[in-house]
Amino acid sequence: MLNLKKAFMLFLTVGVMLTASFVFMVSSNALNGTYGGSSFANSSGTNNSTGTFIFGSPLDTSVADLNPLTATNSLATILVGEMYATSLGFQWISGNFSSWLAQSWTVTNNANGTETIVFHLNPNADWVNGSTVVGQITSADVLFTFNVLKANTSLDGFGISPHILAMYASGSTTVTFVMKSQNALWFQFLALQTIIPSAWAQYDSGNLSNIGGYTNMGPFGHEIEAGPFILSTITSAGATMVPNTHFWMGTPKIKQFDIEKFSDTATADLALEKGTINAVNPALSDYNAMKNISSVTAIKQPENYVFYLWFNYHVAPFNNLHFRLGMAYALNKTRIMAKDEDGVGAAGAANMSFGGLPGIMKSDWAPGLTYYGYNVTAAEAQFEQAGYHIGSSGYFVNNTTGNTVTFQIQEPSAVADWVAAGTSIANELKAAHIDASIDVIPIGTWVSNDLNISNFNQATYFGYVPSFVNPYVQLQEIYDYNGFWNFENFSNPQLNALFNSTANVSGSSLVSALYPIQQLLDQIVPIIPMSNAYSLIAYSSNVKGYYSNLSADNPLNDMMIYFPSSTTTSPSTSNSDLYYIIGGIVAAVVVIGGVAGYMVRSRNKTKGKGEQ
Repeated sequence: MLNLKKAFMLFLTVGVMLTASFVFMVSSNALNGTYGGSSFANSSGTNNSTGTFIFGSPLDTSVADLNPLTATNSLATILVGEMYATSLGFQWISGNFSSWLAQSWTVTNNANGTETIVFHLNPNADWVNGSTVVGQITSADVLFTFNVLKANTSLDGFGISPHILAMYASGSTTVTFVMKSQNALWFQFLALQTIIPSAWAQYDSGNLSNIGGYTNMGPFGHEIEAGPFILSTITSAGATMVPNTHFWMGTPKIKQFDIEKFSDTATADLALEKGTINAVNPALSDYNAMKNISSVTAIKQPENYVFYLWFNYHVAPFNNLHFRLGMAYALNKTRIMAKDEDGVGAAGAANMSFGGLPGIMKSDWAPGLTYYGYNVTAAEAQFEQAGYHIGSSGYFVNNTTGNTVTFQIQEPSAVADWVAAGTSIANELKAAHIDASIDVIPIGTWVSNDLNISNFNQATYFGYVPSFVNPYVQLQEIYDYNGFWNFENFSNPQLNALFNSTANVSGSSLVSALYPIQQLLDQIVPIIPMSNAYSLIAYSSNVKGYYSNLSADNPLNDMMIYFPSSTTTSPSTSNSDLYYIIGGIVAAVVVIGGVAGYMVRSRNKTKGKGEQ
């Protein structure tokens, strides 16, 4: 089981590839180099790409770590995603996996209860040093990566290593994992792990447990890389990458990929409007302004997070089903999420179902589930059925004890939009005669103590957790007694049995197998889903070829981007102020704490000027 800090670090370090959902696959055939209707030609070692793509963002450029197992700095996360796009599979927003480093795979459930997963690597995949091929990516690299995770479990964000019974290579391009149990999550966790070069074994005297301290930025010259782009320089103004002409999926279509630093999103947005950069991740509150600019293509897309109102259902009155239903009716979820959390105001509600969950959220769940919209009258009726009445104070009190119901929402002070939404939640509940308040506390306290199962004593808090179009992982982690997001230690024998039964279900059958679980959860209602999280991506109109359902810094997206003409974009700031060049000596390793970094939403919603 993953611990909490590992879970937060996971979404920082591998967030580039964790962009979507999960569909368990028994087998996958090679896709013959085609992805989403676009074809990749094998690299010839030459570069016929044209144009410079400039991605602007208010990034922290004080990078001191480019080890993909540990790098969490904002800029470093983007860079390692391009330099080490070496996961075994590529996962789409639909949940399907495409071949990536592995060109095919098979998953077999064995009669003895174990599970065998075999990956067949692309024989054309190579490690490079600058423009030179230094060796094939082989089974040895895959085994080395997972041996590092076994030796240093703090690097094992997926917590997969304890579940590996055996792993071995059958030749240079075939690697086999035998898992101790059968679980639909094992394939995903293996396939999404970033593979590192076994050549790193020479560093730290070959001590695998120390590889996590290897910064990949020492005085060794150009570093071993394998992704679609090779890092050239990092400056105080950002970074420059050039195409890897030996990338096994083909050479990118642009000749240079620049990441330019801005002081805030407002300045970056203006640069995009002027045409001096080509893409940016604006604050979602900028959507209504940017969508009307003819030179800009603004894309609002759901992220793999869902916001929930959590509460400890072991504590009265929240252990009463009717009271929980009353809370669900009492909240105008659309207004709370659109206006307070995402800051898009009334205009943003046009894309949502007013008075209830956005359509994007409802589509994630089984058909026929009871839908709890915004209805204060219905909320008060549920509170009364739970055994409460409105007292002289104007708030609901217990019919037997006469005690007033109090409801405290705890939010971390570091996340201003959560505090705004939490305040609105408290006001909504007050309107339904519940004595609600908000307690804003330091994020370290919120994470370390209040979210710990043994200390989860508060009535509720508002936050977000991973969500997937195929809801298996979401349901597994939130409700399963083995789930690491299960802060209140929720357990239900019938539910657990249903979860266990889905471990052996594959493909499209898995979705229908989840319906009984969702129906049961709909009756129990231990949490209230508020909304999917959204992000905003904006491109200049002269950029073509991108996937609108992938982030602007996704390796596959960046491979496909091209300019239909020889249009040249000029950087809006100077790159002459050298910060350092790869190969220079870096004095210290800086690793940003996973908890705080994760909690300040990794959705690229960086605040602009004037935003709080």
